[in-house]
This record gives sequence, structure tokens and C-alpha cells, in this order.
Amino acid sequence: MGSLFDRAQQAVCIQGAYSRFNKNDLRLWTNLYRCWRLVRRRSEILLKTEVWSNLIFLGFIACAARYSMWTMAVETIGPDRTALYLYLVPVICLVCSYLILGENLTAWSAAGTFLVLFGLILSQLDSSSLKKRIRKASEIS
Repeated sequence: MGSLFDRAQQAVCIQGAYSRFNKNDLRLWTNLYRCWRLVRRRSEILLKTEVWSNLIFLGFIACAARYSMWTMAVETIGPDRTALYLYLVPVICLVCSYLILGENLTAWSAAGTFLVLFGLILSQLDSSSLKKRIRKASEIS
């Protein structure tokens, strides 16, 4: 019965919010309500020190290190070349998941890694030298 009451309460909240807010605001309030329900039911998890230490590390230390390294990279090699390294994030995650977590590498992940690396190499080539190579290849065939 408690779950039925929760659903009715959620429906009333959504209906009231729908009449006052636009669609994006409604999504925000719905997600906030769902988070509130989750915290209300499992509030004992927030009392654990492991949870708080992980949140502090991920929220402050890791983000601060990432932003400071990104700023240093932009100052050192420029914003255009720094932006290209964003495409390496999935490749680095794949390698780390293989080395640290012991995940299996699949043919799809290998193909995706190849495509990302090929695209990065292709984007770094000088366009004039690339045009010459394409002309030579078309003359040969």
C-alpha cells in the first residue's frame, strides 16, 4: 500500500507542477522528487564514511586536478590541439578497464579504438600533404 501511496503522491506533485512550470522545469522537479524518495528510503547509506570520502575525492580532488591539468594543457599546446585529446577518453577508459578491472576486450571495442586513433591521426595530418597523397593514390589506381 505504501508504494501505491507514493505513486499517488508523485502524480499529485507532477500534476501541480505541470500546471505551473514548462516541460524542462517539470523534468527537474520530477528528478528532484525521485532523488528525495531515494534518499528518504536509503538514508543510512549517507551515514557511511566510505560514501563521504568517495564523494569528497570525486567531487573536489579529482575535478580540481582535471581542470588544472586541462588549463595547463591549453596554455602549453593551445586549445585546438587540447580539444583533440578529448577523443582519447574512451580509449583510455578501455585500457584502464582492461588493466585495472580485468574487463574483456571485444572486437567492437578494438574497432572503436582503431577508428578513434585513425581519426586523430587523420586530423593531425597537414591538409596539403593529405591532398597530395590522395592524388597519388588516385593516379595509381
